[in-house]
Order: sequence, then C-alpha cells, then structure tokens
Amino acid sequence: MAETIDLYFPVDVDGVRYARLTMRRATPHDLQRRARNCTAAERGMLFAALLCEIDFKVFLALDQVDLDRVGQALNRQIDGLLADIVLSPSA
Repeated sequence: MAETIDLYFPVDVDGVRYARLTMRRATPHDLQRRARNCTAAERGMLFAALLCEIDFKVFLALDQVDLDRVGQALNRQIDGLLADIVLSPSA
C-alpha cells in the first residue's frame, strides 16, 4: 500500500514543485537494488527516492523535518515488507 507524505516545507527542484511525496510499497527486488558504496544515511535516502520514484536531488532539498517524516515512512515500508516475508524450513 502506498503512503502519501504531505511536506511541511515544499521544495522546488528543476522547475517542479514537490508538496507531497507518494511512497509505494517496497519489494524484495527493491532491497536488492540498494546502493552499497555509500553511507547508511545516503543509502536510506536513495532507497526512499526509489520508492517515491523521484530524483535523489529532491531529497537533498528537503527540510530536516520532512526528511525525518520520509524516513519514518520508509521504516514502516521496510517493516511491512519484512513482516510479509515467510521463510519455509528446508526439507
């Protein structure tokens, strides 16, 4: 299920105004695609950009309050994905 995040401090990036972000549900494939050669904070923002289907530059422009809210939404998406993964015992 997608989650909409209304930004307290909208940003303009490349002539586009972002007042709201929509984060789609994460998939196992998304987890596999995460960048590995960056810091944990950068990795989280890149992953959130992937799920929101926006350019990383938007995250660099966000106010810290909105960035924290996006991070909370990302954590809920990851928690939901991990809760859905069922490991079956090997035979």
